[in-house]
Amino acid sequence: MKTNVLFCVAVLCNFLLGVQLKAQTITSAGKNQLVTSTSANLLGTITGNGTNYTWSVQTRPSGSAVPVFSSTTSLNPTISGLENGTYKVRFAGNGANNYKEVYLYVTGSRGAPLLNIDFGSGTTSQTLSDYLTSIGSTGTTGLNYQHNGTQCPNDGYYSILPRSNGTCFSSSWIDVSDHTGNPNGRYLIVNANNQTAGTYYEQNITNLCSGNAYEFSVWVANLNRIGNTTCGAGGFALPAITFSFYNGNTLITTKTTGSVPLVATTESDPWKRYAATVKVPNGVSQLRVVMTSNIGGCGVDFGLDDIQLTSYGPSISINIAGGTPVPGGTVFERPYTSSFSLQATPQAARLDDGTDYTYASAAYQWQRKNSTTGVWENVSGRTTVQYDVTGFNRTDTGWYRIVMANSGNVDNANCRVVSNEVYLKGPDEATLPITLGAFTVSKQNNTALLKWTTLNEKENAYFEVYRSLNGVDFERIGTVAGSGTTGLTNNYQFTDDINGLSGIIYYRLKDIDFDGNGTFSKIISLRGENNAATISVYPNPFVGDIKVTVNSSREQLATIRLTNMAGQVLVNKQALIQRGQNIVVLPELNKLQKGLYIVEFVSDETRVVEKILKK
Repeated sequence: MKTNVLFCVAVLCNFLLGVQLKAQTITSAGKNQLVTSTSANLLGTITGNGTNYTWSVQTRPSGSAVPVFSSTTSLNPTISGLENGTYKVRFAGNGANNYKEVYLYVTGSRGAPLLNIDFGSGTTSQTLSDYLTSIGSTGTTGLNYQHNGTQCPNDGYYSILPRSNGTCFSSSWIDVSDHTGNPNGRYLIVNANNQTAGTYYEQNITNLCSGNAYEFSVWVANLNRIGNTTCGAGGFALPAITFSFYNGNTLITTKTTGSVPLVATTESDPWKRYAATVKVPNGVSQLRVVMTSNIGGCGVDFGLDDIQLTSYGPSISINIAGGTPVPGGTVFERPYTSSFSLQATPQAARLDDGTDYTYASAAYQWQRKNSTTGVWENVSGRTTVQYDVTGFNRTDTGWYRIVMANSGNVDNANCRVVSNEVYLKGPDEATLPITLGAFTVSKQNNTALLKWTTLNEKENAYFEVYRSLNGVDFERIGTVAGSGTTGLTNNYQFTDDINGLSGIIYYRLKDIDFDGNGTFSKIISLRGENNAATISVYPNPFVGDIKVTVNSSREQLATIRLTNMAGQVLVNKQALIQRGQNIVVLPELNKLQKGLYIVEFVSDETRVVEKILKK
């Protein structure tokens, strides 16, 4: 009898374990990435507590070597050995269809954007020409396309909004949020259905460097739903976009994206990157770029976001001879008093015409990030590919990079390219906490959408997401991979099913480093039956006044505070928030010291914070 009991207990345990593994769901493999070095950090997300997941490469550029994962069973491994081209990477869990896939777009190094069109933020649409004028840029839309302003623009129309609507046109579309990741960030929604080829975007770009190479890129999402039969047995016509570059009215070069595919349910991110390279003719300092939809038919509907033109050149990677970076791939730990060298290795970039591109007379400049202002500053006298460090000490710790250009252009941001960033640290330097920017939650139908931003990260393995119904007892509901160590801004999100929950729902994050240590974030909340308020702060960075835009689902009394990083309250303002969009001005801040500050919105149902920079 005892044996039978033990046997039953064992069977029950195995059964429950199996249930636990099946409950695990792969929810994301991260966003599709632009990669300008030979390695990238991957970001897997799961719900449930299972640990049976693995990474693998599904496709890679023709003729390239198989890349290597730092760990195939980690939420956020580093993948190394990448070459120019596109990779498709799979994050798979327990079960045949329990996986998501992500694309890596590996290119040469790029500079600061000369053109950066992210279509701004807001809950209402505007014409493309009005938007471009508002940011001090110029451009036109083609005559075949007119402004509509709704989530479901009709044939031959466009809108500029934060998301498309999956119920449009008999549910033939999918829900797609903007690519940039800003709160209420917008993108260009184009319905080219049944239109012939038509120009829908045109831009004049000045202050280019004669003879330099540039890359024009755009992120595109096909808005149509796989399996929908609205277009009949023939299915949807797939969008195809042509990039054309002109010197005045003279065509320099052209490139087409080919067909932009429908978004598969196993894809982690609906946005795909398409780019074209162009070499500016000698004696020319401006270009006109035109994007054309070169196919008509049922279902030529797509979104565009983050249109950029950047200087394009050799890929540059920084390493330490004989050194091994700590996990995350961008931090190098060295003993104090030691001597070593940072080594930059340029490799020729590949242009669209198949030729390799290098600078005819290359010049270099090492830079270091100012730890107070976050601004990259030239290091005097450091103008070769090797940066020698003699007698390493605490004053040498920090972020480093190198810029490269043709001789005479290294200080011109329009003409140079930038390497990857590396961090030097000593053996006793404590791991710095993550700098958390905005952390918000909003209700979308029966789900809560959590979004947060990090301004920098140090050895960050992953985030744990916690939920509470009373503000005291929290349970872990999922994990989101971190970005290792980086000085860049990163955006994250997590979706929680709150169907049936009422009252106030509380959330917090816990960031876990590579040693397993963790720190909890502050708590934010959401009322189960109502949308929480969200805020955005403009301008950021700021000099004088700042405007806090509050979007609220109901009338409520709220307090808006401005505090410094020590927690001192500098401004404390109460406001009666109306339903919809509200703007609260915090004036006369020009006397504040330069540095980081926190804007805090507090009401009876939510607390939202956002970090801003005084310059």
